[in-house]
Amino acid sequence: MFLNIFKVRLALAVAGLVVLGGYLAAGGGFGSKSTISIEYGMYPREFAGLQVEIDGKVVGTLKGFGNATRTAFAVKDGRHTVRVLHPDLECLPRTVTSGAGGRNVMLILDYRDRAAPDGSLQTVLAFQ
Repeated sequence: MFLNIFKVRLALAVAGLVVLGGYLAAGGGFGSKSTISIEYGMYPREFAGLQVEIDGKVVGTLKGFGNATRTAFAVKDGRHTVRVLHPDLECLPRTVTSGAGGRNVMLILDYRDRAAPDGSLQTVLAFQ
């Protein structure tokens, strides 16, 4: 009987290690993580579905959940450069710092006019 209990405990310990390994392999971990949220509710029809780039890598798209027009992206603590990829408009990149124990960052996506090199007004995407 003692041998059977030992086998059960050993099997549970191995199962726990397998679950922990899967969690770590899936991106979980013990390091500090935070989020960068992008609110795009001012123009939900125009901005929904646009790709988001963080630190030069596409990390997902802007998509709502019910009536919510905010999408969050998990990042490691530190400095990150964020921009949205639009087929017709340039997006001014924004550098933010997340962290300090999981501090989250919220950005609001909007249109902005700026002076083009020829002096005319040019519409771009920018974060507030």
